[in-house]
Amino acid sequence: MNTQEKREKIREIREKCHTDIFNLLCQCSCTDRKILKQPNVSRLHPAGKVVIVMPSQTDAQMLRDSCQEIVSRTNNDIILLLGGKKDPYFLVKYKITLHHAYDKILLSTSEAVTRKKLSGMEITEFFQKQLLELQQYEGDMSREVFAIQNGLPHIQPNGIYMLAKHTGTSYRLTYFDSVQRKRVQRNVGQVAIIYGDEKTIIGQHPLRKKRSDSVEPIFSAELPVWGHTYVYIPQR
Repeated sequence: MNTQEKREKIREIREKCHTDIFNLLCQCSCTDRKILKQPNVSRLHPAGKVVIVMPSQTDAQMLRDSCQEIVSRTNNDIILLLGGKKDPYFLVKYKITLHHAYDKILLSTSEAVTRKKLSGMEITEFFQKQLLELQQYEGDMSREVFAIQNGLPHIQPNGIYMLAKHTGTSYRLTYFDSVQRKRVQRNVGQVAIIYGDEKTIIGQHPLRKKRSDSVEPIFSAELPVWGHTYVYIPQR
């Protein structure tokens, strides 16, 4: 098996892991469940995302152990395929969190964005590289090419800009923690397993109003690798 065949086989093994965990979470008996993301939709972030409420602490721990067992079995298969080498690049990593919460759990969402301050020259170099990469894709990328080609003339070489990349959606849980005796916020990760009492349910957090100082991008483009990427002038 050559290198390319090994990579393809590893991809198949990883996709099966995400599917198996997702199916387990969808088929197990629970008191409440929210499916936030289907598995294997994105090449960059293929894991699914689920919040689930179990009837008891024992049930929650058993479900967590079952998910971790699938991850462990998958990584063992990958290591075997790599000839015993534990290469972190190929191994599956899953954030499976356990929460003890009473009453309603509020689920809130926000855009996950990475930002980097760059000069106009650096911005231009970045998008010129993206134009070259877009030419390698088989699909229709004319809209993305048009957006970049029409946006770059507005970039001044000596100007200072912010390059922002949408990396997905961030999900957070807000609930009353019985140990700390206060309300806390926690990231969902890939799988959030909750146990509490008969009143423990998942509720949607009220939508926030759009901030009046939200930035207006100079231009934006949907890039195959980076996703929604845009440029704006940072506030002084």
